[in-house]
Amino acid sequence: MKAAKKIRMKYSPSNARDKESRARRALFDIKVNHTSVRKAADKFDLSYSFVRRRGSGSVEVETRHGTGTVFTDSEERQFVK
Repeated sequence: MKAAKKIRMKYSPSNARDKESRARRALFDIKVNHTSVRKAADKFDLSYSFVRRRGSGSVEVETRHGTGTVFTDSEERQFVK
């Protein structure tokens, strides 16, 4: 059952926003409660490497995979007008 839950969570559309908040809570738990990275990752259903990279500062917490945008926000707003 646990494997099915992980698969379902992995492919749910709201997972990206939820994953960022879980990452922030995991990092908070590590810093305040001195929880190990592995235990915090398990507790918040995140991978160890995901939490470790964000905790070390090598990757921003809100960073996601994918290419960057081609246009800036102001350029996109000009196209819409």
